[in-house]
Amino acid sequence: MQNPLQNEDAAFRLVFWTIAYFVPIVVASWISPWLGFAVFVLETAVVVVVVRRRHNVSEPTAPQGRANVEDTPVDR
Repeated sequence: MQNPLQNEDAAFRLVFWTIAYFVPIVVASWISPWLGFAVFVLETAVVVVVVRRRHNVSEPTAPQGRANVEDTPVDR
């Protein structure tokens, strides 16, 4: 697992997204506890989908495509 706090910029992004996650829940909870719960469930579902999509995207380990014949060494 990759450490999300590798640098200061990543730490600020973590704080920003944490606040962006909880503020709508708190505001909705002031209106109605059930509305706060609904916002919590909706936001959590969105976060789970986004995290799974990012986790499924893999970086290519080898270059794509074929090498030209002139680029490959030939031992004769």
